[in-house]
Amino acid sequence: MMRPLLAALLVTAPVAAQPARPQPLRPAEATARATQLAQIFAAICRGPDPAASALAAAAQAQGFRERPARRRTSGAANDWQGLHSEWALHPAGDEQQPPLLFLWLDEERRPDGRLFKFQCELKLPASAAAPPRREVDAVFKAVNAVLAGPGWALKAAKTPFGTVHVAERDAGGVRETYAAAIGFHTLTSAPTPASAAVSQPD
Repeated sequence: MMRPLLAALLVTAPVAAQPARPQPLRPAEATARATQLAQIFAAICRGPDPAASALAAAAQAQGFRERPARRRTSGAANDWQGLHSEWALHPAGDEQQPPLLFLWLDEERRPDGRLFKFQCELKLPASAAAPPRREVDAVFKAVNAVLAGPGWALKAAKTPFGTVHVAERDAGGVRETYAAAIGFHTLTSAPTPASAAVSQPD
């Protein structure tokens, strides 16, 4: 189950080097910041409507501001249209300060407007490109305390970018993933490969 996720992490690795880089997470901050990460993930990514417009509204309600990274995508055969947007949460809403959290939203729709793929990804800066295991354990424990449900199995794998720690679980056709790699602790919500999310057109 981990192999496709690891491949996705490696493909997106260069994106982590972005402007206005936030200050890295100090080990002593891990629990408090991870609790915030999980609470905001629950408020946005676990919403009843996975459409990007609904998730964006939830993000704005949490104090996120959209970054100039919005782009539209489409299938080679024009059999789907996609939308990608990126958001940031700044301390006290001050955009002159480095962001505390990043949010990426993606959706793909069929020509008739049906939503068939989505991804809600929340990122917390780690203390290192390959965060140490003690930090990973502290963040993962705090995340589990907020996101109720059966425990996840945390696995580790070696990559050219360092050790990647991943845990996944499926619930109601949606896969939630925790990953610690490439300078971030990341929580992701997306449909499982065997399911298809359906929504009315915006």
